[in-house]
Amino acid sequence: MEDGKYEEAISEFEWAQGYADAQAKIDECREIIACGGKYEEALRLQQEGRYEEAVAIFTALDGYGESAARIAECEKAILDGKYQAALTLQQAGKYDEAIAAYEALDGYGESAARIAECEKAILDGKYQAALALQQAGKYDEAIAAYKALDGYGESAARIAECEKEIALNAQYQAALGLLEAGRYEEAIAIFGALGDHADAKDKLAECERAILEGRYQAALQLRREGRYDEAAAAFEALGGYSDAAAQAEKTLERKREYEEELAALEAMKEQFRAVGGVVTFGRYEQDNDTGNGPEDIEWTVMDVRDNSVFLVSVYGLDARAYNKTKKDVTWETCTLRGWLNDTFLKAAFTDEEQAAIEVTRVDNSKAQGYVGWNTDGGNDTDDKVYLLSYEEARQYFHKDENKICKATAYAASKTDQLYPGRAGRWLLRSPGPSQDYVARVDEDGTRNTSLVRNADRMIRPVLWLDLDVYFAPPAPEGD
Repeated sequence: MEDGKYEEAISEFEWAQGYADAQAKIDECREIIACGGKYEEALRLQQEGRYEEAVAIFTALDGYGESAARIAECEKAILDGKYQAALTLQQAGKYDEAIAAYEALDGYGESAARIAECEKAILDGKYQAALALQQAGKYDEAIAAYKALDGYGESAARIAECEKEIALNAQYQAALGLLEAGRYEEAIAIFGALGDHADAKDKLAECERAILEGRYQAALQLRREGRYDEAAAAFEALGGYSDAAAQAEKTLERKREYEEELAALEAMKEQFRAVGGVVTFGRYEQDNDTGNGPEDIEWTVMDVRDNSVFLVSVYGLDARAYNKTKKDVTWETCTLRGWLNDTFLKAAFTDEEQAAIEVTRVDNSKAQGYVGWNTDGGNDTDDKVYLLSYEEARQYFHKDENKICKATAYAASKTDQLYPGRAGRWLLRSPGPSQDYVARVDEDGTRNTSLVRNADRMIRPVLWLDLDVYFAPPAPEGD
């Protein structure tokens, strides 16, 4: 046992089994062997840097070998690791986290000095942030930031600088307000007292110029408002100031041009008021060449009421089904109505043109259909764009030959039942002899019907156009 050969000693003691304390010696050797194994495991964990696990085993060995010294080594290594982690946080600028880590070390190493360094770095950062606010002209925020530093660095002096700038800026802003309000004399007094602050001298000169410019600008404003005679008189009253004489002459020329524009608009209105005449309004693809863009839509003027005109397209602009599926429908519920008042409306007309198209209360009563068909026209609808009813077609066109309508190349491209420039069948909004049929006009202008799902029928949109909106007079030109 004394030379450390515990396995051999166990064998010898087993031969002496029952003699003296042989069994106790066997147990002692086995305990020493077991402790030695755990000690070696703890050493390995220590060497691998797994210090907490090593400490737990060394502690359980209860003083065996150099366990106490090894525990001290491990605990120091643990503290060193935490110290280095805190130092890394400090070097990364994470000062609050670093301070917390150093404080947890309870004075280990240079923790106290490092905490002081972090606290100073935090104050330096806050001071620089306050300085940046001051330099950016955010004086109120800068003052709050300097005050929070509680006298650190030159905070007190910086606060005084900020307060002075705030006071000067308040006077400057007050003077700017007077300048913008046209109270030039009052503004001049303040800008003069501000001396070299900001651009006070330039603003003072601006006020002096503004006083001279006031009457000139008033004359320009009269011209912008279309008060040409008053404007011309105001410019003439300025005599030789600036280019007032030239502006007076220009004003009278503008008056002549504006009156000519109004006369031209009125002439165009008269064209739209001519029942039976053809006018253009909106644009839609017609020649089936999308490369050259959409073409002007031609409309026949069918009716005039006050300053509104009723238009029907000269040509069949598209070919579509009254309804996408075969079912009982009315004008209110068919898919074509939705297409006309959304897709077609947006494609054919600008926002300004759409604003001029009136929302019409469309009469869908039985009186609008063919008297021989006892079908339901459905509820009345509110539409910008719609189709003629059977009764409206009869009323407006009078004769079958007047109802004949030709297809555009684009409409003809949608179906082999239509040919460019040749008469085709076009849809009405009235139901046919049953609710899954719709009234139509044939190539020769006579009445007929189609299944609602047939997609080879031409579309001739109709609409009411508000001429006062469409031909609204332009705003008077000013400068």
